[in-house]
This record gives sequence, C-alpha cells and structure tokens, in this order.
Amino acid sequence: MAPSLLVFYYGLTIFLGSATVFSSPVSLPLVHRAPASGVSKLDIVQRGIGSTPNRPRRGARIRRGDVTLQVTVGTPPQHFLVTADTGSSDFWIGGPGSYGMSQTFDPTSSSSYEDKNEPVYIRYGLGSFTGTVGIDTVTVAGFTIPEAVVETGLSTSTAFGFSDMSGIMGFAWGQLSSSGLQTFTEQLVSQNMLAENKFSVYLGRALNNLTPDQAASNGTMPAGSLTFGGVDSSTYTGDIDYFPIVAELHWVVQADGISVNGQVVPDTNGIQAMMDTGTDLVVMPDNMFDAVSKAMGATVIQGAAYVDCSSMPTNVALRIQSKDYHFALEDLVRGVVDINSKTLSQEFGFKEGTQVCKLAWEGGQDDTEDGQTPMIIFGDYFLKAWTSVYDIDNKQVGLAAAAPASSLSTMSDVVNFYLKLQGADTSSNSSTKATGTSSAGSSSETSAAGRASDGLGGIQLLTLIMSLLGAALLSCHLV
Repeated sequence: MAPSLLVFYYGLTIFLGSATVFSSPVSLPLVHRAPASGVSKLDIVQRGIGSTPNRPRRGARIRRGDVTLQVTVGTPPQHFLVTADTGSSDFWIGGPGSYGMSQTFDPTSSSSYEDKNEPVYIRYGLGSFTGTVGIDTVTVAGFTIPEAVVETGLSTSTAFGFSDMSGIMGFAWGQLSSSGLQTFTEQLVSQNMLAENKFSVYLGRALNNLTPDQAASNGTMPAGSLTFGGVDSSTYTGDIDYFPIVAELHWVVQADGISVNGQVVPDTNGIQAMMDTGTDLVVMPDNMFDAVSKAMGATVIQGAAYVDCSSMPTNVALRIQSKDYHFALEDLVRGVVDINSKTLSQEFGFKEGTQVCKLAWEGGQDDTEDGQTPMIIFGDYFLKAWTSVYDIDNKQVGLAAAAPASSLSTMSDVVNFYLKLQGADTSSNSSTKATGTSSAGSSSETSAAGRASDGLGGIQLLTLIMSLLGAALLSCHLV
C-alpha cells in the first residue's frame, strides 16, 4: 500500500494503515523519579534507618531513583511512568491492589481494554508481581500498538512501593514473557515500525548537580534517553563494539571477566555478562563478590563491601574479547562513610578519620543463562559509562563510550560528591583525605559464609543490620 500521509514527527514518519512507521531513530527522554512523599529525606539520601542529629550518618547506598519512561494505556489514554528494564520482558501496570503506587491502571475506564482472564505471576530479584493479562492500546514515543499486552496488577510486593513508578516495561526477549504473547518490542518489529530493529539506552548523570534537598524532592530529573530504531549519535563517542548474545532470553554476552588494575580476577574468568537497566548495582555470585572485594582491598560487612577511599583501586573494568570496558570512578561507589567517631570505627573496623567507600556491587546472584556458566548482572552503575545498544536482528549487544563522560576525575571529587549528596559538610574535606594512608583494617575480608559474624558488638551489629535492611527495602533491584 502506498503511504497515505507523510508528516514530520520525531523525524519522518509514514502512516501505513493503522501502523506508524518511523524512517529514522526516535529518542524519548528517560527520567529519574524521586521516591514517594511518604519516604523521608534521610531515607532517600542514605537508604538506611533514620539517625539523630547527634549520630553521624552512615554512607549507605545513594538512591539514584528508578529510570522511567512515559507510556499511555487505554482509551482515553491513562498516563504512567514505568521502569525501562532490559532485564525482563513483561509489561505491567499496577492495579487497585498494588502496594504504595500513586498511579494505577483502571481497566474499567478504558473502552478498548479486553480482559484475557489469564493470571500472571512474575518474580524479580527483589519483589514480585501478581496480576491478570489483558489487551489494550499502548503508546510509547509516538509508537502506538492497538492490541498490546498489558498485565494489570492485582498485588505487588512492597519492593515496588517506595517510588512513583507505576509498572515495568521489559525489553528482553519474548521467550521470557510470562503471558506467552508478543511483547511490545516484538510487536514493533513484526509490524515493521522501526527504522532498524534495534534500540539503545543512554543513562545520564542528573545527580551530579543536585543538592541534598533536590535529591530528596518528589519531582523528576533527566536520566538520559531510550532510542527506538537505532542509536542517537549524540549519546556516545568513538565506535560501537558489538558482541553476540548467548541466547534469545536476556541481553547476555560472553566475557573474559572483571579486571582490577589490569588483571582479571581469577574467580571471574569466563563469566557471562548481562546488561540490565532494571538493576542499579553489579550483582554477582557470592564467590566472585568475595574475590572482587578482596582484589579491591575491601572489608565485607553484612553483604556489603567497604574500602578505604584513599587506597581503593580505580582501574576496574568488564573485560570482553580482551578489551576493558571501565567503570567511571563515581560508579564504583554507592556511598561514603566518614569514620568520625569511635563508635563508627568499631562498627566498620576502620580507623577514625578514614573515609570509607561502599562499593557498587553485591553477591547473591546464582542464575545462569545457559544453565552452567556463572553470570554477573551489570546494572546502571556500570551502564552509566556506556551507551548500550540492543540489536534484535543480529542478536547482539553493543557498547560505546557514553557522552558526556563523568566529570568526577579523582577520588577526592567522588568522595566530596557523595558526602555532599548525603548532606554532609564537605568544606573541610581536603584532597589529602582521599589520598592518604589506608587504615590497618581496610585490607581484611570476610567470606560469603561468614558475613553474619564480623566481630561487631551486639548493639552496633543490630544497628548496622537495621541500616542495611532499610537500604534493601528501599532498593528496587529488578533482575
């Protein structure tokens, strides 16, 4: 059929019947959505339990916020922010039974909704979803699918209740879909709506210019872009390196391992690497977590790795086909603990006056893509340094250096950035504090099996466990 109308909308578009075909890539902004107003500023910034004014704040994990995109569902359209997740395949929106979501989908208000009367259950790395399968009109970035699969929540776990995201749109392969029906991406491809059958993700660095009050606000802030049908050339520099995926499930590639100071950590040899925008940390099997933490000179306390900021290695990378894809300095760290009291010194095992970096990875990952090869999940703390490309036709993942790169070029910059974001006074933090001598305890490490007994006193251990538990509850690791 000859095109009936040509218009310029996000570039040249061609209307063929009811389908809109875009002849060039289409980018839409991603946003970080700050947590719901019911969560305190302290929890947002520190991801821990509240501390009193007389008690120093712990450098628990910084909340970077969910990376979300705007979608509309139904007739008339209902608007939602949903997490853009390359680590799953389902598209769901919270319904009336969903926990703590400020916006939920009401199927009875949509004249185009069709209930398939099929239940669906999805388990994520943290959190779960129970709902029902339906069909309705869904629009993303000008792409409209009249009969898209929409899973509506009957109940969701508390893990999804601490931010204003209303659901998840998965961009992994359709074989993972819980409904067994075509995913949104598969429908775009089958209806020939994309300029190229690929999409790409660029994650911005909005937090770098925020004050603590801004970080704790309930507004949105730029978080990069998602491009359908190709790659936005303004989001990267240099070449795009492509690697074949292991299977048509997740976006997983074969890797050499994780390198520290130019050497692959032996326990990570031959890993598979999953690119997952729905996870913020780097999540690995316990033995690899212990090995990488040891290579970093870190102490493992209750499942988190802490290292003297002044002595931690800064040359850390994912190695694929003998080439290193480095973490940005700031993305190695998810918080800073200023050891400024005897109590904190006893709890963390570092000398007073030490600034301790909490590293951006954790253990507990035991899934595999092929049933046998260990896998590490590389979330936003890695992907912020790389524009990632997901090539459907050629079944490959691409990586290119993100532009602009991080502006934090020294560990002193990183330490001051996190202390500022955590609300600490950084005026007295000189560069010497981030380049001094490490504490005697900073090179010790605890195995995965022995993390529950770190030699802390009863009160200190209980306080630390509560802080870390609060961090976990406020985290949303979508694996």
